[in-house]
Amino acid sequence: MTPDQESDTMEAKEAKPNFTAIGVVAIAVLFSLVIFFTSGTNASIFNGSSISGLATLKQMSRQSVTYQNAIANNKPSIVEFYANWCTTCQSLAPTMQALHHKYGNQVNFVMLNVDEPADALIARSFHATAVPQLTFLDRQNQALKTVYGAIPKSVLGEMVKRTALNSL
Repeated sequence: MTPDQESDTMEAKEAKPNFTAIGVVAIAVLFSLVIFFTSGTNASIFNGSSISGLATLKQMSRQSVTYQNAIANNKPSIVEFYANWCTTCQSLAPTMQALHHKYGNQVNFVMLNVDEPADALIARSFHATAVPQLTFLDRQNQALKTVYGAIPKSVLGEMVKRTALNSL
């Protein structure tokens, strides 16, 4: 074998892909994806409480007072800007539902889905740029307070109570 032929043979051996290394990398990536989707906060996507929260959120939306009725009926209002995909909105839904049952006769509970075009127009007028956003309105429909994100149940309960008493 001449030196040129030997060099060509060595280059051919070096050009072969290392299937063992590719297999190890593929397994590592697959393992990482499994860990990512089944641990930490991402696990809530797959558990029953998220599905339950979404069902509660949709039920509340169907039962809520429309924005137009709320601004016309001379009661204080809580306008919740939400999205179905928002896991924080879903986890807040049972608390809001309980507060609605307790204070629904005194306060309008309005649900506006920011992903719906008609609701998005109202959301822009309230500068709703994050979900969930809760805006508390007095009897004259003036914004008293706006809060964002996950609110502890006790704090939210006190805010709704004060809205019902019109002293927020």
